[in-house]
Amino acid sequence: MKRRLHLDLLDYTEYLGGLALVVPDPVLRRVQHSMVPAKSNDADECLVYRLVPRPGQSLYDLKLTVLERRSNLLSRFETVDVPAEGLVTIESALPFDQTGYVISHPIQGVIAYQQPRPFIRSVNLSLGVAGRRVRVQVPQTESPHSSTDNYEVTEYAHEIPIEVGERQSDNANARVVEAEQRRIRRAAAKQYKQTWFDGTQRNEASSFLREQVGRARSSVMVADPYFGALQIPRCQGSCRLSEMESGVGWGRKVDYRDEELFSRT
Repeated sequence: MKRRLHLDLLDYTEYLGGLALVVPDPVLRRVQHSMVPAKSNDADECLVYRLVPRPGQSLYDLKLTVLERRSNLLSRFETVDVPAEGLVTIESALPFDQTGYVISHPIQGVIAYQQPRPFIRSVNLSLGVAGRRVRVQVPQTESPHSSTDNYEVTEYAHEIPIEVGERQSDNANARVVEAEQRRIRRAAAKQYKQTWFDGTQRNEASSFLREQVGRARSSVMVADPYFGALQIPRCQGSCRLSEMESGVGWGRKVDYRDEELFSRT
């Protein structure tokens, strides 16, 4: 549905249940989009598009527009006629970055679209040898009379990394993609009210956290598996209201007036 309608219905939930796709693509049964090594010495890689028509349909008058993005820019917009056998090949002297296509009909318009996407060139996995099976017993609660939970774990040793395919060397395109991912993370952090700090910004992170705690008016909850008890006075003293309730996601709720944790002056 997303590919045919050119939008994601998960972003338009108000229309779910009120839409009906009456007629699917009446010409094409499927489109195969792949990449193979080029046969000629003048090219490095070759794109292969294979269009399969539905029974009783032909590929006559169909046009295929090849899309290619390189360094986040549209580097190729080439339209060719689809032959009767439905096989189209495009060669390139440079490795392809992101490729897609648009298939159009003279009467029905655009009948297939794939936005430019990169190909999977390499896959990393690990192969481990199963060792002994260990039975673990842990208490369910902190009580000395607590019952125990039992579970088993298989230990793995001699893990061997395996790489299938060829990884592209570091080049300008890779650096552009990394910069784009950083921009996407910053945009998502801004949208979801997240702030990122690296390992050298401890003081900035502490100041930011104290500022956020100081804005609270009813309660403060910290959900952090690495938030230790000694870190509580670093930020909880910023609470401006004496009746402020606070808590940590992994522990008990604590009141800022708890003298065992810290004293406020």
